[in-house]
Amino acid sequence: MEKDLTRQLYIEPNHLEIAKSNPWSRVGGSLADGFIELVVLGILISLFFTISNTGTIEDIAKYATTLIVIYQVISLFLNLIVPVLTKGQTLGKMAARTRIISFDGNTGNIIIYLVRQSFFTVIALLAQIEAISTPVSFALFIVYIICFVLLFGDSHGRTLQDRFARTMVVDDKVWQEYRERAFYEIDNPELFIKENEEVNDDYIETSPKEDEESINESINNEEEIL
Repeated sequence: MEKDLTRQLYIEPNHLEIAKSNPWSRVGGSLADGFIELVVLGILISLFFTISNTGTIEDIAKYATTLIVIYQVISLFLNLIVPVLTKGQTLGKMAARTRIISFDGNTGNIIIYLVRQSFFTVIALLAQIEAISTPVSFALFIVYIICFVLLFGDSHGRTLQDRFARTMVVDDKVWQEYRERAFYEIDNPELFIKENEEVNDDYIETSPKEDEESINESINNEEEIL
């Protein structure tokens, strides 16, 4: 039976910490996504130069900026359309068994994924403008360093693009199990009311006076032993 990932359930941020993805799983997923993007780009480049009957080093250098723009478009597609279809997973995240969710604990939407992905895409495209290429490229390098530090140092593993889009990357299995337990409690309240009643029945309430007498009796018993 397919799980309903669209059902809304607000989860407190401090509870989301248990579902935080392993940083290295996230790195692995990102590397897998990058590899897939490069493969797709390589196929497109090969087709382009085959059709145009070119392919020298000079030709590649001439179209370098165009190729980078194409790469960013491919990246945007794979990190926007695919997550929309899979409710938060890129191909790399599927392999790493992680998922992008909104920071309220629910699956995201196309706006969230667009904002998240555009964070890096816009910076990378600005770096292709010759007049500002050097400072923007340096800024992008600093951004990557900050993201890497946050990935391992933040309690939720939220990097800059996550903060920008109010998202979080979670361990998919842990996150889904948490939702299942929560929805089970919501859908079956009578079971938990009965369970709490049984716990209360086992609890014997004593008065302050009875507690004091019990303490005094224990003290007297210890004195007799001594």
